[in-house]
Amino acid sequence: MRLLDTVQLFQSSRFSAAYSLSGYAVELGIKACIAKVFQANAIPDKAFVAAIYPHNLDELLGLAR
Repeated sequence: MRLLDTVQLFQSSRFSAAYSLSGYAVELGIKACIAKVFQANAIPDKAFVAAIYPHNLDELLGLAR
């Protein structure tokens, strides 16, 4: 959904907003991959959860494998 918004912004020559929102879309996609690791009825490791919060794409890609 955010990726479609990014295209609309880009086509409207709102390049700065498109750039910002595209990064957000990529981050959400990576975090969706990470979310598959979580299991129902299991408490996740606190350090793993804390590692997901920053917006460092390199670290997030490592967590997503």
